[in-house]
Amino acid sequence: MTYIILLNWNNWQDTIECLESVLKMNCSQPFKVIVCDNASTDDSIERIIDWAEGLLCATAERRSMEPWSKPAIEKPIQYEIQAPPPLQHTDSHLTILPTGGNLGFAGGCNKGIKLAMQTPECQHVWLLNNDTVVEPDALEALLQEMKAHPNMGLCGSLLYFYHNPTALQAAGGRYQPWLGTSRHMTLMEYDKHSPDYIVGASMLASRAFIETVGLMDESYFLYGEEHDWAERGKKHFDLGIAKKSIVFHKEGASTKGGSRFGYQQSPLADFYGMRNRLRFSGKHFPHHYPIVWLTTLLPIVKRLLHGEFASAWRLVTLMWNPDQDYQPR
Repeated sequence: MTYIILLNWNNWQDTIECLESVLKMNCSQPFKVIVCDNASTDDSIERIIDWAEGLLCATAERRSMEPWSKPAIEKPIQYEIQAPPPLQHTDSHLTILPTGGNLGFAGGCNKGIKLAMQTPECQHVWLLNNDTVVEPDALEALLQEMKAHPNMGLCGSLLYFYHNPTALQAAGGRYQPWLGTSRHMTLMEYDKHSPDYIVGASMLASRAFIETVGLMDESYFLYGEEHDWAERGKKHFDLGIAKKSIVFHKEGASTKGGSRFGYQQSPLADFYGMRNRLRFSGKHFPHHYPIVWLTTLLPIVKRLLHGEFASAWRLVTLMWNPDQDYQPR
């Protein structure tokens, strides 16, 4: 049994499109879906219920992506609304789990993981971004890749851009410890090197991995938690990519950045990207941390030259206090 965890925050439109593609998948093993809602204020839970009852239709942003969500699956879909800890009605295809607050990516997903792991039949957990759509064999390919490599604890998909579906976004990720920077890998790179981490938009974790490594570190809140999870797990497990598992990623839905928004990074994304760059380096590569800390001066200068004074000041304060949380101005 695989439990698929989707995290929703004020983005029910993407979530129901993702659900349409997920519930249409062909898989030799049973799977169920848990949608964790991080205290959305846009009536997301009500809209997802409307969709499950057949009162609302999912809409693709690109006509070329409609085959993954249309024709719509038969409604109504059996669902339940849960509050942890007990998972009572295991025959439901869809569980909606209010998390009780905006807990960030790791915090919200961890609620779903804990719920799934209460079921003894759960052997895998698939963390899947809600701003994705998947090909019908996406989960089957992930499971087969793990079956072929018994020591693999995390397995990712090939991620393609939703709005440019022939362009590869990522085949895993690489990390440069001297600079504290990470980047997505090409398929050619993956064929030559194992990834340093699995991109969190599609990440299948085995039960053994979760039981051995533990849950994701919730202190990151946004960005870096999947890299941290992988880094902690490398001592015990291998990482890999299932090349036949294809996922199309819109990216930036929650942070209002990425291809849908002209690749402009929001202040929220800018803050946590830099904060967690420092946090990850200090935690896992402390000998490199002084250099990573000094390189923070470069983006500060860049922002000053572009007149982004508020952003520059946030980075200055981060250099002296990298444990602070984002405070909107």
